[in-house]
Amino acid sequence: MRLGTLLALAILALPACGGGGGSVDGGTPPKNDAAESDGSAPPDPDGSTPPTDGPATPEDAATPDAPPPMASCTPVNGTRLTAEHLVDMADNETPLLVTAPKGDSRLFVVARNGFIRIIKDGQIESEPFLDVRGNGFVASSGSGERGLLGVAFHPDYARNGQLYVYYTTNNANVITEYKVSAADPDKADPKSKRVLLSIPDTQSNHNGGMVEFGPDGMLFIGTGDGGGQHDNQNHAAGGNAQNQTVLLGKLLRIDVDTRTGNKPYGIPGDNPNANSPGGAGDPKPEIWATGLRNPWRFSFDAQARMLYIGDVGQDDIEEVDVVQSTQAGLNFGWRVFEADCFHINPQNPNDHSCDHSDAGFVFPVAAHSHGDGWASVIGGQVYRGTCFPGIVGWYFYSDISAGEVWKFRWQGNQAADHARVNITGWPGEPTSIHADGFGELYVTDLSGGIYHIVARP
Repeated sequence: MRLGTLLALAILALPACGGGGGSVDGGTPPKNDAAESDGSAPPDPDGSTPPTDGPATPEDAATPDAPPPMASCTPVNGTRLTAEHLVDMADNETPLLVTAPKGDSRLFVVARNGFIRIIKDGQIESEPFLDVRGNGFVASSGSGERGLLGVAFHPDYARNGQLYVYYTTNNANVITEYKVSAADPDKADPKSKRVLLSIPDTQSNHNGGMVEFGPDGMLFIGTGDGGGQHDNQNHAAGGNAQNQTVLLGKLLRIDVDTRTGNKPYGIPGDNPNANSPGGAGDPKPEIWATGLRNPWRFSFDAQARMLYIGDVGQDDIEEVDVVQSTQAGLNFGWRVFEADCFHINPQNPNDHSCDHSDAGFVFPVAAHSHGDGWASVIGGQVYRGTCFPGIVGWYFYSDISAGEVWKFRWQGNQAADHARVNITGWPGEPTSIHADGFGELYVTDLSGGIYHIVARP
């Protein structure tokens, strides 16, 4: 099959395919012999050393003069959905995410080429909020998946002005803290840059790229398995995703408000490997969950304290996983399983059967076949806004290849009312579905469009 060919062409940090001309996985991937970072204060990709100051305090943190909250909308009941076109990005700025600090009326758009743009009153600001280009930053052209991939605003952003970005270099996935400018709330201060993690990764695909704060205030970081077919790096150890000594193929969880040892962040005490020294051959204390191939967008439903993950498949299946956000140490199966089908059965390499309930693995609540046109799942979000009460509690997700939109409600520990939904005006190649600062949902498209999901009677 060809899982992710479109995605590769798209730029997304998503897929990899089991063959086929344009796929990023077609051919033999380069071997990655890089040792995993130990999590200590890493050098910037340009070789400089980041600041090692302690946690920010109210006195030394910039306090942004945030815009007033958006005027209250008049709630509209109904479930007839439309994707209303808002703006188009510049031709060379592929939008990958729309997000915002809680209660902030602005929209912040992550553009793969290295900019974060602000939309105010339906217009894109002429100057970027943040430009991460330089210092080793790499955004692939054509079939690559590198670039500026994600941003998350601190839960207390209105006071401390801190934000966290995920971007790629030629040899690493980098998570960096910035602060908003004290002089201009529409600009981040480039001098405030502080690298938290630099995760060695020499291949161009399966970068993950999502960063999001959980309901517990911890920063969650999604990493791909490092690229190539079959998670074939660290082959003797079963690949990266099942290897507790590397940070790839995982969901990581750190505390940005504290410090543990010489790390520029804290290790939450309830992380599965929290007490590990984290040396080269030790389990990494940052790991929260294991066994992910390429989690292209995960999100939290803070009200229900649930975590939703869209994990891109390889040969056959795209999957969505739903678990409690407090469940540490889960294993989502890759590369032993692709969704709920054996990908590599250690006991029987010829076994590709499905519907296993093997203890120790979490299986998807929703899965879609490549035979139905799916190739790279776009994990979405649960609607918790106030403007459209008829869709509250619905989780929306899509696929960049199939272009379909599906929804379900999480009820009774299962995906209830799971069905394809027609959304008028839905773009053909979505790259994300995510909420703004008020819980309203926005869609980004590979062609550069940004859309607002609205409901009508």
